[in-house]
Amino acid sequence: MMKKIFISLFLSGVFMYHTNAQTAVEGNKFLDNWSIGISAGGTTPLTHHSFFGNMRPITGIELNKQLTPVFGFGLEAVGSFNTSQSRTIFDRSNVSLLGLVNLNNLLGTYTGVPRPFEIEAVAGIGWLHYYMNRETGSDQNSMSTKLGLNFNFNLGESKAWTLALKPALVYDMNAMGSEAVRFHSGRAVWEISVGLKYHFGCSNGKHHFTKVRAYDQQEVDVLNAKINQLHTHAATYITENDVDIENLSISSVLFGNAFTAMPPEQRDQEYFGQHVYKIATLQNIKLVRTPDLFSAALYIKDTQDQAYAKQCYDLFFDGKSGQIEFPKHS
Repeated sequence: MMKKIFISLFLSGVFMYHTNAQTAVEGNKFLDNWSIGISAGGTTPLTHHSFFGNMRPITGIELNKQLTPVFGFGLEAVGSFNTSQSRTIFDRSNVSLLGLVNLNNLLGTYTGVPRPFEIEAVAGIGWLHYYMNRETGSDQNSMSTKLGLNFNFNLGESKAWTLALKPALVYDMNAMGSEAVRFHSGRAVWEISVGLKYHFGCSNGKHHFTKVRAYDQQEVDVLNAKINQLHTHAATYITENDVDIENLSISSVLFGNAFTAMPPEQRDQEYFGQHVYKIATLQNIKLVRTPDLFSAALYIKDTQDQAYAKQCYDLFFDGKSGQIEFPKHS
């Protein structure tokens, strides 16, 4: 059976293509990589007060957009309770436009999947609003600056959820408009909160950026030339050996082994670039990830499971194009 499989592969025109090209990220459309989150914690003055004795509750909501695996931005609203003599529901609110920098991906390399733990730097400006009762005066506005870190724990296999510890300093930059804009420790507060964030699905089918193989037009042209050469060789073989083509289903097979420097369990699922998938559909080409083929061949060699070997054999001659998914085995 194994001999038949390899003979059939030869007849179908096998082209070994070892992929080790430059990678790019996928999932960077406008509607990709948005997330929404909620948070709760406490706030306390930076100076001249007891840290825990003057801690008051806060709650917040945020909407974020990741532009690249390193940079993103977010819109955040945080409300504070019992931080003044006012008897309003919120004593203070701060609406901020924040820049986000993933320090792990900035200093390291993005692997195609968020790490279980990442540190994110946060900085931005905002509108700080103080709510007052009629008896205590009118509401006041000020400019704010927020500086902080997010210690992110990315949860689950899909990394759709993030649990974060979020310490930050928030400055009232101009004392409700009564002073010049500047950083002053007497007008700063700590914000320490815990947040839960959900990452919406992207166009790549994931909840995050993925790494894909990048092809330029020259590489695509070379690939097309190789595919045409395969068809020519197959036609020549059929003519010279008087093969019965009426009962033979022929297609080219492209083998790919991307990210060879990485362990198999860390390799991205995108073994072939989108250009290759499109060409495979148009040219009736089958795509095989060599780690999958190795696993199937090793299983057949060790077990001599003829039924499983027949299943694998039939996949190469089912008349379908695209990536081959070998049957599961024990």
